[in-house]
Amino acid sequence: MIRKPWVKSSFAPGSKVAKLYLEEAGLLPELEKLGFGIVGYACTTCNGMSGVLDPKIQQEIIDRDLYTTAVLSGNRNFDGRIHPYAKQAFLASPPLVVAYALAGSIRFDIERDALGTDNQGNPVYLNDLWPSDEEIDAVVGKCVKPEQFNQVYIQMFKLNDEARNSNPLYDWRPMSTYIRRPPYWKVLWRENERCRACVHWRFWVTTLRPTICRRLMRFWLPAQQGSIWPKWRCRKRTLILTQRTEVII
Repeated sequence: MIRKPWVKSSFAPGSKVAKLYLEEAGLLPELEKLGFGIVGYACTTCNGMSGVLDPKIQQEIIDRDLYTTAVLSGNRNFDGRIHPYAKQAFLASPPLVVAYALAGSIRFDIERDALGTDNQGNPVYLNDLWPSDEEIDAVVGKCVKPEQFNQVYIQMFKLNDEARNSNPLYDWRPMSTYIRRPPYWKVLWRENERCRACVHWRFWVTTLRPTICRRLMRFWLPAQQGSIWPKWRCRKRTLILTQRTEVII
């Protein structure tokens, strides 16, 4: 069995250690066959950065105004978190996410209805695939090892001579597609707004934090958030918050 062709799937473990013990257990190749290869780590899929949808599927969603949903093993499930076209999201354990991907729908009873069929056409149910606690404990005891964590995390804090002697300031990369130096600081400094900018921008980030984690969006004056700008005597500008994502059924 593999995931249904209209399902967008991705796998972003919270730690790089997960890749090591999944490889040790021989599970990673099996997950890749199901469409759950590792695309990144930590806040990737649930932050909307797992990649684009198939253009044909996305256009079908738009043209037919389909009510698409997402299933994720994350910690929040507000609308649009996984993708702008995923109008609703449901939280589930990682095995259940895979199960829903195999079924290709959430409109069924996952405990009673079949997820699909095997090569002989026989129905396959969730309890046919779900491992017992003893099986899970045996794999964890054999394949999850302290040296895997040491291999990943100890190296993070080992600095070579070049790193120790390097400039402590961040090396901003003008052409980075991930993080760039905020341009508004230069504007505010030129307008002699240093102290007030520190206070105001701290307030800005605090009040918009739930929104920042969502997806690509723009705030234009006189939008609700944009209405704050004139009060701070800031120039009229567009604030672009970048985040993208998928995992749609």
